[in-house]
Formats: sequence, C-alpha cells, structure tokens
Amino acid sequence: MSDKIVIGDFEFQGTRSCCMACSGLIDKFDMYAITAAGQDRFVVCGKCLERGDIDKTLAEEAARIRAAIPERIRNMEAWVAHLESMIGRTIVPTYAELITAEQEREREYEERERHWKEERKREIEERRLRRERGEVDADTSADLWP
Repeated sequence: MSDKIVIGDFEFQGTRSCCMACSGLIDKFDMYAITAAGQDRFVVCGKCLERGDIDKTLAEEAARIRAAIPERIRNMEAWVAHLESMIGRTIVPTYAELITAEQEREREYEERERHWKEERKREIEERRLRRERGEVDADTSADLWP
C-alpha cells in the first residue's frame, strides 16, 4: 500500500471550504483540488497549486500553526478562567422568557410594519387628492406613484 496522498480530482461545490495546505479560505465560487476517491478528504486551493511546491507550503503552514500553539493555549486558559469565574454568579432569563421576548419583538415589528403601510397609503391618498385639486408641487410630483 502506498503512503502517497493523491490529489487528482477537482470540485466546485458552491460552498466555502478551507485549504488544508495553507489554511486559506476557498470561496464558494472557486474550483479546488481534492483527494481521489477512497482517501481521507484533503483540499488544496488554486493558490497553493499555482505556487507549485506543496511540501514547502505544508511545512510553512505547520510551522506557523506550531508557533501559534502557546498563545492559543494562553487564550484558552484565560477563557476557561473567565468561564469558571462566572460560575455561581450568572443569572440568565429562562427559555420561556426568551420566547416571550421574541414574540413581543415580532409583534412590535408587525405593528411598525402595519403602521408604515397605513402611513404610506394615507400619504398616497393625500397626494392623489392634492393632484386632483391641482395642488401638486413640482418637487413631489415624481413621488406620486405607489
């Protein structure tokens, strides 16, 4: 059995992906290379293919990630300490209160929408009546149509 990883197929899925060689984002409209069927998924972006030296790219990315490990660990430890400091002190609303707040927000939105539509109808009707009476200003005449 060969230990070579064969990247020979190309895909365009219409979804974003991450290049496993450089950790770069592959846009959902970009074509990318992917491992052949039957192998573990390994995706390589067009920039890495264009660069040409995949081993160098992999080594540089591995070194970059390895160098970031200590800082990441410190950040994670700080976050854990923060979470632990919140234990026993954190008061949150209930799920039922969340649902009630969401429903209230939806009612407020619907009311604003209803008000806006009524206001717009009133403005259109007022402008129609002014136009019938010949009271239309030049600067508002273009705004008469709903």
